[in-house]
Amino acid sequence: MKKVLFYLPAVIYTIAVIALNIILKTFSPLWYAWVVLLWLGGFLLNKGKVWGCLFGLLPAIHLLYMSTQSTGQVINIEMPLGIITALYVIACGFWVWKKGSNN
Repeated sequence: MKKVLFYLPAVIYTIAVIALNIILKTFSPLWYAWVVLLWLGGFLLNKGKVWGCLFGLLPAIHLLYMSTQSTGQVINIEMPLGIITALYVIACGFWVWKKGSNN
């Protein structure tokens, strides 16, 4: 059951991409790259590869970068989303590392 948690960001981002495409009928192709990176990172973490968390950090870092850009949005969602994603992926990587070092 714990290994399912590695895929949680990928599932949430996938649902968000599908919902945004259906509701707003707008999308950025970069979201698809993010989803692929999150699924790849989750798969590698599931296989016990600590460096898999780097793939999950790429979308989080990009979100943090985008939060510094002035786009005129009423709600700046990129900063908290990027921080939460980064902390979650780092925690998953740390958990895999600790579990691997105990063996």
